[in-house]
Formats: sequence, C-alpha cells, structure tokens
Amino acid sequence: MIRRQVHEFSGLELDWLACDEDGFVAMFSSAGFGPVPDAAIAIADSLAEVFDRIKALPVTGDTAPVSGRTEPDDWIAAAQRGLFAFDWAHTRNRYQIEAPPSRPVRLDDIKDELIRQAAERVRIPVRFSQLRWIDWDEAGRTSSGAEL
Repeated sequence: MIRRQVHEFSGLELDWLACDEDGFVAMFSSAGFGPVPDAAIAIADSLAEVFDRIKALPVTGDTAPVSGRTEPDDWIAAAQRGLFAFDWAHTRNRYQIEAPPSRPVRLDDIKDELIRQAAERVRIPVRFSQLRWIDWDEAGRTSSGAEL
C-alpha cells in the first residue's frame, strides 16, 4: 500500500521503483517527505544496490527534462535508461515527473533480476506516460493529473 504515513525513512531521501498498469517502470525520489510504499520500505536495504545497477545500465534513449535541467542527475540518468523519473515536489506536495524517457522500458524487458524484483513489488493502476504528477493520501487513495 502507498499512503502518507510516518515511517523509519521519514525525513530521509528514499528512491523506490514501481510499475504501471501497462508494465512500464518508474523511479520515485521521496526527498524525505513523499509517500513511500510499504513494499519499498521492506526492501530499503537493497535499494541502493538497485539504483547502482540502474546507473550501470546502457543508455537506451534521451529525455527532455520537464524542469529544463541539462546537467546530468539521477532523474535524467534514469530516464535515459527507460524509466519514468518522478521527484517529490515540496511546493506542490506531490510527486511530479522530472524526466520522461524517450524509450520507456517495461518490467518484462528488465534482465537484471534485482531491479525487476524491486519494480514488480509496487504496482500503481495508472499510466506513467499520461501523468505529470501523482500523490496518495493517508488512506492510500491515489490522485493524479496530466497538468503541472
């Protein structure tokens, strides 16, 4: 379940993965304040290795960062490897897309078992390709939209 709650990583950056209803994969960066799924908290000790492995994957496409960033960062690196990249936006109090991939990767395309297992733990009934933002409330209800 994904819901707003206090947990052991509240106040600490925690990046996690999820897949959407079409099987596409996204990275979420909590910035210490964004909701984090229970399934990601359960494997938090392996997530650093998951993201090291993602950074080691070959670049499969480009991205046009929504924020206008041009310097390489974790969101651009993830999108260049096929992941939708969301970051917690403090000013809007929700996850916002930072970098959409030009060539999105599906869960079934991921060969690295550790990455695939981390992504398949969290399934979100939305289409990342149609979202600009997403959020959850204390009860776990999802809200999302295509506008910034």
